[in-house]
Amino acid sequence: MQTKTIPAARATQALAAASTVFAWYALPDVVRSRAVRGWAKTALIAGCVGTVVATDDGSIDPRRAQQAMEKADLGDIVPWMVAVGGVLLAGSTALSVVVEKKIFARGERRRAAGVRGAHTRLAVVAAVATGLLSLVDEDRLVGED
Repeated sequence: MQTKTIPAARATQALAAASTVFAWYALPDVVRSRAVRGWAKTALIAGCVGTVVATDDGSIDPRRAQQAMEKADLGDIVPWMVAVGGVLLAGSTALSVVVEKKIFARGERRRAAGVRGAHTRLAVVAAVATGLLSLVDEDRLVGED
């Protein structure tokens, strides 16, 4: 079995994503103000996106996306498909909001019960999962090298 090293850009981006997720979910343990958390989360996203842009090593070939768009027959899109897409988008957004609120509420219940770092424990798990998933080479999953 051939092993491949992880490119430095991918590793840096995975670390940025994991750090962002950790800080995002652990933030309520450090910052109590909702408004300040909102600004901090905005800065986290900006920092993560900035890291991805700054570490782009050119390994993502924009021509692949163009080829996929050319191969797709967009002439067959009918209004009901757009409607279904809109419903799926709205549903996934609503689900994200519900899940985020439940995660926060669980952390607050744990904090009220006297657990130190109530939000941080989940943040560690989420950050590790994000970091590991960010290292996955999609091309190898679909058999492209």
